[in-house]
Amino acid sequence: MLRAADLLESRSLAGTGGANRAARYYLLAGEAERALDWLERSFEERDPSLPYLASGHKTFDLVRGHPRYDALLRRLNLQ
Repeated sequence: MLRAADLLESRSLAGTGGANRAARYYLLAGEAERALDWLERSFEERDPSLPYLASGHKTFDLVRGHPRYDALLRRLNLQ
C-alpha cells in the first residue's frame, strides 16, 4: 500500500491528479499524517469525491477524531 501511495503521490505532484487515492492508500498503510496531507491537497484541488469522507467508511477510521480531519469536514460543511 505504501509503494502504491508513493507512486500516486509522484503522479499527483506531476499534475496528473490522484490526491484522494493517494490519501486512501496512505490510510490503508497506516500513515495518518501523510494521508491527511493528501486529503487537504484533494480539498485544494476541489475533488468531487470528498463529500464521501463523512460516509462512515472504515477506511477513514485511522483519522476520525483527528483535529485536521475534523477541520477538513468543517470546511466541507460535513460535520
